[in-house]
This record gives sequence, C-alpha cells and structure tokens, in this order.
Amino acid sequence: MRTSTSAFTIKRWDETQNGDWEGGRLTRTLATKAFTGQLEGTGLLEAVILRMFGTQEGVTAHVGLERISGTLEGKTGTFVMVHQATSTDDSLEHEEWTILPGSGTGELHGIRGHGTVSREHELTLHYELGGAAD
Repeated sequence: MRTSTSAFTIKRWDETQNGDWEGGRLTRTLATKAFTGQLEGTGLLEAVILRMFGTQEGVTAHVGLERISGTLEGKTGTFVMVHQATSTDDSLEHEEWTILPGSGTGELHGIRGHGTVSREHELTLHYELGGAAD
C-alpha cells in the first residue's frame, strides 16, 4: 500500500437547500478543489449535507462523490472518491473516504484504496495500483 499526502484548497462551494427538515437543514453541495503535493490536480465534489440544529451536539452528516483528475506521484488519470462523514459540535466522529473500485482511468486504471482528510485541508491517500508495473 502506497501513501501520498496533498494539500487542497476549495475554489468553489455552492449549496442549495433541499426541502424542509425539522430541526435541521439538508443541502446539495457542489464544490471544486485544487490539489497540490503528491497529488496535483482538481476535484469536483457533489455532496448532500445534513446539519441538525436542534440537538445539543450539533450533528452534521455528509455523503458525496468526488471525481479527482490529475497526476498522482507521476501517474496521470482520474478516479472517484466516495465520501461519508459525521461530526458532532465540530468534532469528527466518523469519516470514510473510499476510492470507488473500477473508477480509475489512464495510468490510474485499477487504483484502489481509501483516504482521510484533516481539518487543515490535507488529503492522506492510502492506495494501490493494479497491473504488473506496481
């Protein structure tokens, strides 16, 4: 398993409220990111975020799909990350970012693995590439 670390900046963050949720707000979010470091490229995220306001803990949950396009340690292509996270009162409770199997293209064909993201906007990716060259 290889590990890479990359910083990212959010270039665009657009939220649209989806319906009424008692005690909370459900939004559809479109975001773009720029990655620098061992992963150089862009990300396009579409997520659903639920923020609950009536709870003592301030619960937030989000699920999303992000298509990342760029160069990962010299290999160029795209892949999709599946996001799932929950937090309470700005404290991360659960986070799961998984590379969608079969989503890799180009030299990233066959990529698989998972990642974590820090509050400082840093992606740590643990991955393997398919094929005899690895």
